[in-house]
This record gives sequence, C-alpha cells and structure tokens, in this order.
Amino acid sequence: MLAVVGLELALQTWWLPEKWRTYDAAATGQMLVSADGRTITLTVEWQCEQEPDLVARENGDRVDVLLHRKGFKGPTYQCPEGGVSRISTHLNAPLASRALVDGVTGKSVVHFDGRELAKPSYLPPEYDHPDEDPIPYLPGLTPPPVDVPSWTTGFQNGEGSRAGSRLLITQTRGDEPPVQGQPQTSVNGHPATFVSSSPSSGPRSIIWSDGTYTYTVSSGRPASLADDELLRVAEGLHHG
Repeated sequence: MLAVVGLELALQTWWLPEKWRTYDAAATGQMLVSADGRTITLTVEWQCEQEPDLVARENGDRVDVLLHRKGFKGPTYQCPEGGVSRISTHLNAPLASRALVDGVTGKSVVHFDGRELAKPSYLPPEYDHPDEDPIPYLPGLTPPPVDVPSWTTGFQNGEGSRAGSRLLITQTRGDEPPVQGQPQTSVNGHPATFVSSSPSSGPRSIIWSDGTYTYTVSSGRPASLADDELLRVAEGLHHG
C-alpha cells in the first residue's frame, strides 16, 4: 500500500521546481517594436521547456533583451509539450534612439519598426478576424527571414470553430523579392509576381517590392484566395 501511495505522489509531483533549470538565452526570431516604442514582441518556440519570458533591461542609452528560459531536467518521456508563440515585454519608456541589444550575445537585435508597418485598407469578406494561431504560418510557405527586419500579420476567414482559410501579410526590409520568373502584374506601379508552393495545392502568394521593403501577401489552408483578391489586398496596403 505504501508503495502505491509513493508512486502516486511521485507521479503528482514530477513537475516540482527542482525538476527545472532556469537560464538566459539569446532573443532570436521575428521581433517587432510597436509604433509607440513601448512594446517588444518576439516570435519564439521551445521544446521540453516551459514557455519562456521575454525580459528587457533598460538604461538611458540602451535596452537589453533576452529570453528567460526554464528547461525540464527530468526524464525525456516526462518532457512537457513544446510550443511556439509570440511573447511580449513592455518598456518603461519608448525605445526611441536607444540601442536594442541582445543581453546574452551583446549584439544588436534585428527588429522591425512598427511605425513602418503597412496595414491593409481592404480585406476580403470574412477575413477581418485576427489570426488565432500563435504564429502566422502556412504549410508549404517559406518562413520569413530573421536576419533582416521582417514582420508577419495574419488574418483568418471566420473565427472560433468557424475559422477557415488564412491570409498572411509579410513585410521585409530589402528590395529584392526572392522569386524566379517574370512579373505577371504590378502593385501600385511596382512589378509583382504570383507564386504557388505547388501547382495544384498549397499557399498562393503575390510578391513585390517598393524599393525599400519586399511584401508578400499569401493565402491558403484550406483554400487560397483568387489572384484578383490577393492583388486587391496588396494594392490596399498603406503606411500610417
């Protein structure tokens, strides 16, 4: 009987603090500094850990950011399920001209300035719901880069149990769209190309550059928008 009780207690307490190892890690991934300069949001994933915390340490010249992680030290088969999310931290004062530095590596942090983020003035019917997935992503779509400023905003068709197809808008600093072939159309006077991840299925995208940023408007899962709708969303993007 005592053995059974001991086993039950062990099963109930495997998660106790001594099973966790806390450590600081570099804050890598898509990062956005909000338009008001007070909120930093990072795309992050974890395995055999708890969801990490994004920590900011400020002084008058710089803001250091890092991930405070808590890894599981117990048997692998008891590892908690990993995850992926967008996590945020808030500053006491706007970032402004202060340097944004990784608190672990000491290097400047690649981040997107929210003041320059383009917003859609047109969304297809029913696509005005924020994407409920923790990370805007479509299977078959090339992940956005993390070594240059980039940010992805997601929308979905319907919400809750009615949620269906998704629409993603990615804005990346740079004027060289990573596509092959000749442009088939234009977006506000800029050459643009339609791209599919596969001939018969998968996400459908329109990609173009305005000379400063490269934009990708994509849709899919379970169905992609028609090209004329993708083009209409693209032409409706605006700054400010």
